[in-house]
Amino acid sequence: MANERAQGWRRCYLCSAKTVKEFGDWKIVENEYPYDKIAETHHMLTLKRHLGTPLTQQVKYELENTIRPYLHQHYDMIFENTIRTKSIPGHHHIHMITLRNHIPVQRSINPQFININSVA
Repeated sequence: MANERAQGWRRCYLCSAKTVKEFGDWKIVENEYPYDKIAETHHMLTLKRHLGTPLTQQVKYELENTIRPYLHQHYDMIFENTIRTKSIPGHHHIHMITLRNHIPVQRSINPQFININSVA
């Protein structure tokens, strides 16, 4: 943490957020600003330390082989903002949501993607 302070890190929500589930290098946390209009649950998967991109091979392996299967079983959508639009660019994170029951989803096409602009 002292090294992060020396690099100029400010208070990082992802470092202090309530942990929902832990993995080796990763943890799932509650989102401070959930998309509650469409989401029943809005969590974020984040590394336990500050690391932007590119990810190390070890971190990628855990994400693809351990965590992604878990996410696909427990969430309706998984998405990542681009580097240009990340609100916390120094701390890699991925959003996961479980949709509210009233949100129409064409599950036969692709259950991970909906057009949130069409949600009333």
